[in-house]
Amino acid sequence: MSDVARIRQLLADANTARSPETRRALDGFAPAALVTVLRSDAPWWVRAAVVPALATKLDVPRARALLERAEDPRETEEVRCACVDALADARRTEVVPALLKLDAALDREPARTWRLGEAVISAAARLGATKAAPAAVALRYDPWSYRRARGEEALRGLVSHVGLDGVARALGGADASDDGLSAMALTHPNAPARRWAVDAARRDAPWLVDALWDADALVADGVLDRLADASASAELDTRLAALADHAKAPVHARARALLTLCRRGREDLARPRWNAMPDGRVRLRDVPDDVRRAVLARFLPGERGTDPRWRLEGVLDLGLDLDVERDQGLDGAPDEIVSEAIRALREAGLEPGEAVPIGTVRQQGGGTWRVVQVAGVALDVCELGRFVACDDAMPDTARNALVSSGFRVIEGALARTVFEGLPVYCFGRREPLTVHGLLFYWQD
Repeated sequence: MSDVARIRQLLADANTARSPETRRALDGFAPAALVTVLRSDAPWWVRAAVVPALATKLDVPRARALLERAEDPRETEEVRCACVDALADARRTEVVPALLKLDAALDREPARTWRLGEAVISAAARLGATKAAPAAVALRYDPWSYRRARGEEALRGLVSHVGLDGVARALGGADASDDGLSAMALTHPNAPARRWAVDAARRDAPWLVDALWDADALVADGVLDRLADASASAELDTRLAALADHAKAPVHARARALLTLCRRGREDLARPRWNAMPDGRVRLRDVPDDVRRAVLARFLPGERGTDPRWRLEGVLDLGLDLDVERDQGLDGAPDEIVSEAIRALREAGLEPGEAVPIGTVRQQGGGTWRVVQVAGVALDVCELGRFVACDDAMPDTARNALVSSGFRVIEGALARTVFEGLPVYCFGRREPLTVHGLLFYWQD
């Protein structure tokens, strides 16, 4: 049996094609056989699996073979990404012009690629291409974690080639000195570049307080993180308090200054200013306090772009630890809340069925409520607080029993009210949801 046939036989099972044992076995084959399989009509997972075995054996002709596969729009994207990554891993710097050309050509390909663009930018930057710096920085601060990981590896590689000064210049700055980073962070037109300058700066750089004025949450939240972790400094705390007192500063800048003080352990400075801030609390018309606290307890610290006033309210009014993930509200455990609803229905003479988690009802995913069949309708009982809802008309007997037991029916204008300033991940999007969508939240 030829080496090519043996390789194809070894990789016949897609589930084990990339296992550590299989990868070690592939290392024993001659590069020529691996290249032959890569160029063959074998299933895509077979072609992709041989690429890592070639990465440590790339001479010029073999590197050209990988580049050929990466450039071919007819090739499967997984194989193209594997080839691009292997070229970067092997430090084949001569392919940089081709990678930059490929990046420019991807938008013209008839079939949309999902992750190849990130792989190409990351590889080019890892190989020292300063032209890839702006795209790499954009990746580094993307909302999606897999894209951020690509951007992080790209910038690490680029810094290893050209240093922080080289990256700063590639982004349009002067250098990575304190003055150079300050100018970038405060004046650069591109938010990811401003954020990079913030992250590259010393944590105690005095100009960082000025950067809290940035209107883009990507930048301002990065500044907050840097200052929160800076060494204890009465001077810094005084400057943060002064910003919070600045009458002409945007409310988000003042709120972030207070949030920074809280994270620095200076709640004594933050709390009185928070209580005195006339615009400190986000105004949501006709949203009751019990709804407000249940939503904040479950969804804070929120996604990027969350109004910092919500976080302040969570910390200073509700006593939340924003570093701890919570799966319930502040007004009782889920089982307790649901049991109270069942008991109220039974005491009213109704015969409610079992409370079934919405993930079980829909046979996938999970959520924040349970479904109870009662009086011919499906009643939704929230686990975050004493809230109920019903897609159909709720029987008066059930409604009266629940309301008299302290439950609130989420319906009408209240249900449709958008919880502004608190973006939440929901099926690939990050945006504010309605009160109903937050209290009765389901994700596959």
